[in-house]
Parts: sequence; C-alpha cells; structure tokens
Amino acid sequence: MAASESSSHSELQAAQSLAGVAAPLLRTAEISDVLDSVTDSVQVIDANWRIAYMNKAARRTMRERGMDPDSMIGRHCWDDLYPDGRGTPLQRAYKHAMESREVTELENFHPPWQRWFWVRVFPVESSGIAVYFHDITDRKHTDQLDRKSTRLNSSHPYRSR
Repeated sequence: MAASESSSHSELQAAQSLAGVAAPLLRTAEISDVLDSVTDSVQVIDANWRIAYMNKAARRTMRERGMDPDSMIGRHCWDDLYPDGRGTPLQRAYKHAMESREVTELENFHPPWQRWFWVRVFPVESSGIAVYFHDITDRKHTDQLDRKSTRLNSSHPYRSR
C-alpha cells in the first residue's frame, strides 16, 4: 500500500472508531458532517489531553465565550486552555472516563463563564475521550425559581387546602 493510501486508511479507521461506526464504511468528511449535525457541543480529547476535534456547536460555544476554536486544536486541555479546571469535578470525570474507559456524566458549573453544562464523557475506542456538552443554565435557574416558589407556597399561612 502506498504511503498516502496507508495514511488515508488509518485516518478513516480513526474517524470510524471515533464515531463508533463499524459498517458501512464512512469517509472522514461524512463523519464530521454527522457530528456537526448534533446540537450538543462535541470535543474530542486525545490520550495526551490535547483537543483533537470540535464540532460546529462546540466551535460556536467557544467563539461566544471569546475563545478562538482553531487556536485550541492541538493544545493541552489543562495546561494551556483550562488550568483552573484542574482538581474540579469536571477534570475528575474526564480522567475517570479516560482511565476506566467508562461513560461518565455530570452537571458542571463553569465559573469563568457563569454557566451550567450537562456533560457526557465517552471513551473513544482507539484512545482519548469524546465530550458532549450543552448549556443548561436556563433550566437550572427555572428549577431554582420553582423550588423557591414551592417553599413560599408551602409556608404561606393563608394557602388554600
């Protein structure tokens, strides 16, 4: 096999592993199209903790927060991009998924952005992790208001019975 054929074959295998596709064989561009159609933000982090991929939703999220998604690719997740994330529940979830090869999920508050995210971390078969996340801040605020309203209604002396 020629070097370019071998390279494109290994890229195809890596992309298929990332997407969990066994058959039919999909081209890398098709897999990227699939991930770009997902409304959740998706980041792939390699075994060395470097950002390897971001779908359109993740890129949009980063741009909305003043970050350049293109400059993030290839950079170390904790050393370069999120040093304040070390030791947090998010880093523990990422590490757990990376080491145990088990899916991990959590609600995570990101203080620099003052936003809540629902995060699911999937081990990638070949190595690394795929992180799916979406903003749940509005839902968290609504839940908090509902709890306050319930407490107020239950403690009100003139409530109807």
